[in-house]
Amino acid sequence: MSAVFDELGIERMVVSNGALRTDVLYDLLGRGGHEDMREATVREFMFRYQVDEVQALRVSNTAVALWRGIASAARTPLAPPMAELPDAAEPILRRAALLHEIGRSMSHNGFHKHSAYILTNADMPGFSKREQTALATIVLGHNGKLPKIRDLVEHEDDWRLVACLRLAALLHRSRNEATEDAIKIRADRKSYVIEVARSWLERNPLTDFDLTQEIDEWRRVGRDFRSQRSKAGKSHLRPDRRQRWPQSLVMMSKGQ
Repeated sequence: MSAVFDELGIERMVVSNGALRTDVLYDLLGRGGHEDMREATVREFMFRYQVDEVQALRVSNTAVALWRGIASAARTPLAPPMAELPDAAEPILRRAALLHEIGRSMSHNGFHKHSAYILTNADMPGFSKREQTALATIVLGHNGKLPKIRDLVEHEDDWRLVACLRLAALLHRSRNEATEDAIKIRADRKSYVIEVARSWLERNPLTDFDLTQEIDEWRRVGRDFRSQRSKAGKSHLRPDRRQRWPQSLVMMSKGQ
């Protein structure tokens, strides 16, 4: 230690009560490169909690497509998401969608509450506590009553993240693919307009009923939510079908 002081010209050292762990440095290096520890954590959690990978991916793709539709049509720059990190909204939404069903390993009833509890309290390498809170809030709000997250949401765009996951989970309620031209979404301030293909709703009456129920649910948190029927047509919302599971997750799923 004395040699280090002499070599670097250090005159005084103050002992800190905190510590910067090696894991933190490793995580920061990973975020700046090609290996983000958070991606590995998401894959590990999906494997640990036996998530239906196909369903998680289809919900994730649809939620992200809805978000991109909102972002591309925004009249003003979108506000920072809950995590308050640059360009964090889409990655947070995608990860929330991939992990929204981890609570099913505990119970099918109120699984979204179990999922949110895990995301809030689990040790998740690579994620800050604020990021975990953001994930948990989006997941908690994707199902059930919305007023329960009223005090947890800070920005209007956070509500939009919740809306995207909520709608994506609703569209895939039967655990199958929804047609690409089934839905469009527009958001302006505190109002949401959901445009759904009439022919698709006729084939999915339960989803049609749930969309009607959403109007009252969003009104309870002070948002204007409207559902419109349209003729079948091409939509600008196209889930990214190029997204596939990394080979590492495939190997984990096979127990290797």
